[in-house]
Amino acid sequence: MPFPVKTAQQRAHAQAKKAAARTARRQLLDDIRAGRRDLVEVLASANTDDIISGTKVAALVRAVPEIRTADATGILEHLSIPADGTVKLFGVQQFSGAADHRSVLSVRQ
Repeated sequence: MPFPVKTAQQRAHAQAKKAAARTARRQLLDDIRAGRRDLVEVLASANTDDIISGTKVAALVRAVPEIRTADATGILEHLSIPADGTVKLFGVQQFSGAADHRSVLSVRQ
């Protein structure tokens, strides 16, 4: 089945929408890195926020200031969360361990 043909205006609208989502995700991760937003708060609002639900799990874990990039992989493995998935693919229960900074940091040992 061939893809539907889009007009130039439809393509431009889709590109603008994607660019806005990328900007919002970048701002979300910057806010987590700077400590303006907490991982617990972000995960709690994942069900109602399309930007959060479309963000990769690994990116959220790496954005926590106390977690080194190399540690993010180990944390995700410990919590049995695939790194390449987005937040919407997983239930809130799977993130309960990741949502608590102390529990995530205790994995680092």
